[in-house]
Amino acid sequence: MATLQTTSATPKSESASTSSLFAPRLFRVVVVALAFVGASFALSFVASLVTAAPASALLRGIDVSSWQHPGTPLDNSYCGRPIDWTQVRNSGVSFAYVKSTQATSYTNVCFAQDWAGVGAVGLLRGSYHYAKPALPISTAVDQARYFVSRAGSMTGPGDLPGMLDLEETGGLNAPELSDWTRAFMNEVTLLTGKKPVLYMGAFFFPGTIAPDISANYRLWLPSYMCQSNTGERLCNPYTDTRQPRLPAGWSSWTWWQFSSIENVPGIYANSFNGRQSDDFNYALDNVDMNFFCCDLASLQALAGSGGGAGSPFGILHSISVPEPTYANVFGWAIDPDSRNPIPVDVYVYGPDGQPGVGQRLDAGGEFPGLAAAYPGFGGAHAYFTAIPVPLGAKQVCAFGINVGSGGNSLLGCKSLGGDPFGVVDSARAVGPGRIEVSGWAIDPNGVTPTQVVARVNGVDTVVTANQNRPDLGNPSGLGNLHGYTATVAVPAGGNVQVCMGAVNSIGPGSSASLGCRTVALPGGSPIGVVDTAVGGIGSLSVTGWVVDPDTAAAIDVHVYVDGVGRAALRADGIRNDVAAGFPGYGATRGYSGNVTVRGGTHSVCVYGINVGVGTNVLLGCRNVQVNGGAPFGALDTATLSNGAIQVTGWAVDPDTAASIPVHVYLDGQGFAFLADGNRPDIAGGLPAYGAAHGFSGALPAPDGTHSICAYAIDAVGGDGNRLVGCKTVNVPLGNPVGFIDGASIVNGNVTLNGWAIDPNTASPDIVDVYVNGYGFRIPAANESRPDLGNPWGLGSNHGWSFSTPRIGNGNQRVCVYALNVAGSGSHQLLGCRDLS
Repeated sequence: MATLQTTSATPKSESASTSSLFAPRLFRVVVVALAFVGASFALSFVASLVTAAPASALLRGIDVSSWQHPGTPLDNSYCGRPIDWTQVRNSGVSFAYVKSTQATSYTNVCFAQDWAGVGAVGLLRGSYHYAKPALPISTAVDQARYFVSRAGSMTGPGDLPGMLDLEETGGLNAPELSDWTRAFMNEVTLLTGKKPVLYMGAFFFPGTIAPDISANYRLWLPSYMCQSNTGERLCNPYTDTRQPRLPAGWSSWTWWQFSSIENVPGIYANSFNGRQSDDFNYALDNVDMNFFCCDLASLQALAGSGGGAGSPFGILHSISVPEPTYANVFGWAIDPDSRNPIPVDVYVYGPDGQPGVGQRLDAGGEFPGLAAAYPGFGGAHAYFTAIPVPLGAKQVCAFGINVGSGGNSLLGCKSLGGDPFGVVDSARAVGPGRIEVSGWAIDPNGVTPTQVVARVNGVDTVVTANQNRPDLGNPSGLGNLHGYTATVAVPAGGNVQVCMGAVNSIGPGSSASLGCRTVALPGGSPIGVVDTAVGGIGSLSVTGWVVDPDTAAAIDVHVYVDGVGRAALRADGIRNDVAAGFPGYGATRGYSGNVTVRGGTHSVCVYGINVGVGTNVLLGCRNVQVNGGAPFGALDTATLSNGAIQVTGWAVDPDTAASIPVHVYLDGQGFAFLADGNRPDIAGGLPAYGAAHGFSGALPAPDGTHSICAYAIDAVGGDGNRLVGCKTVNVPLGNPVGFIDGASIVNGNVTLNGWAIDPNTASPDIVDVYVNGYGFRIPAANESRPDLGNPWGLGSNHGWSFSTPRIGNGNQRVCVYALNVAGSGSHQLLGCRDLS
């Protein structure tokens, strides 16, 4: 139960909102101390009983919940620190109401533990359900059944009546909320045989509750204020004889919750507004305190069966007449006083309206869906018989025979005609503009499958009820082939009502309605996500999925970069995960694409483009870092080789992984190269760009000193070309050079040696030798001369040697020439020698 104020209250709802999840009155277990024994309990609880004594003379109690179980996580996956029920009992507490359920999807994770703990220490116990009212009114029956399916029948010797905790309206007005409350209370009464209690404050209900509710159900009042001559003020309930304000329609209360900050040994509540913690160092606080109006005997009178559950209930479900002389009768019956099968009497009424042939049956067979509808009783309550039908018989009636309190009940009568019958098991949307309705239908005049009509907006879809339904064969006596499934085209979006009818096609009778269902159809604006938005080299990529509820076809998405539309993509890629979540729409819902952008950080937003009802929808935005910028690189070398200036280096444009141009300037004269050579070292440092970024080439090598500069050319992105390096190369004059190292006459022969180099080539030079005017040619000065080192970068194989017999008598004049063999220059005299 919630913390209550005079004008508002914090509900005990288990909704996903932060304010509700952390409300300190969640997951409630109500505990009442049995402090006094007094006069017998009058169920009407007239006002005199409430005001006969000051509050200090009443039974006192508390309520606890998983809120009083520190460490219980927000996902309700396990119960936190347990309550020490022995300490609670020893403190004077001996009565507990345990919250079990809320709506039709939540069961308190601490319920079973507390329910068992309360009983184990000898306390009386009950449970309650937090209401989530909604239309249609039948949701109240659904919630009542869910409550009893989790809490049980609550008819044990120490079990008290269930309680409905009504703190929300769900948007219902006073008449609607009265109808909803009545439906819940009636269903719990039917299932348990005991009238539940209604927890409701004066400020919870929008107006005045229906008088039959206030007249028939006990009130648990939440209020921390008492009435006085000057209005309302906080109570001192232990000394005051003043009373709290009652909701309209009630003249007295049975339980009064007057405080939310009491301390009880054995209960450690969270002392801050939060629940998800494993720290058990909590204060003894935040526990509600309550009064029970009367004495212990009055309270004990509410426990157990409550004086009997009542008369049987059930239905005469169907009659079939496969032969003129007998009828198959099928139905179910339950007595609230027992989970066991009860007797059912079936009578055939003749033309005079008087009962004739009769049979007593045992309602112990299985009825489809009964266990789910009435979990406190199970499904074994069906009856079936083949009863003789005399000529002229008009109808069959079935009666539930009472056990325990109450009396026999008429379960229903049916005419011995030929009207088909059946049910609508389910109606659901199966995609855009399509619903699927399933159930069964039988024409009692034969085993032939009947036709079923599904009508939507005046348009009929006809199917044959011939699907296998083994659950129907034995009860109907007409075989199993009577199930149907109809797929109906409907307008996309909104709610649509489908009405089903069974066509009378065999023998006497008329076509019959099987009922109508309202189906919420998918429709409206697109739904989807941006799975990834990733930057690359000069581009970014996006992936995701989108579904437009109005169509099964793929739709478009638009990609905006920095507020500007840059791409339109079709969401037609295969996404099996989306197909699983939207089974009526198929798997072709994925999108992916690339957008070329400059380097830097970009805001990328993706929109689903609406089809039909709705508007375009932003699927998501991401900030994406894209590689990019001005090109960069290096001029690694510029050297003189083979009469040319050889250049090498590398260049990369961050906006692209492709090779880019490089322009090399020799003293201002440009030469173009493509940086596409293999450079594994560049790939190692820039793996996203690969190795194809090296450049090399030859430039002319005129004599003199030259400036060589290389530029990386911006191919993508518009960031401009960039200088990657400059070098200076000295090209010597182009004339050959050399030297005569030795010249002598040895054994009558003129002998010479030396070296010669043409700086314009690494090839051996040609040397001409003249002896007394006679010429000799050394075709290649290629002898090894390590002493020369590596002049001009042309190696050391430039030596030569020569020997020839003397030419004539007397002195020998010898002259040596190095010939210009490459590039600019001219032959050069290396010197002359006179030998004797």
